[in-house]
Amino acid sequence: MQTYVEDMRMILMDDNWKVKTTICWGQRDRWLGFDGVEDFCKKSKLRLVELPMAGHHVQEDCGEELGQLISGVVSKRSRI
Repeated sequence: MQTYVEDMRMILMDDNWKVKTTICWGQRDRWLGFDGVEDFCKKSKLRLVELPMAGHHVQEDCGEELGQLISGVVSKRSRI
């Protein structure tokens, strides 16, 4: 798990990463703690959406809210 987290951190913080990215994080995630997520997103210029009622499986815990977030991102990109 630690290797995966470090790999994702390297990919998302790479200066060559040009895709605007939104991180949706469940604040009740017991597998991947919330500590450091805010700082990581600020440093890597990623948008952070905190989902207070979600755990590790955001799509299952807050599926409707996540769907609305994705729909908003997709509709913004389609106007560009």
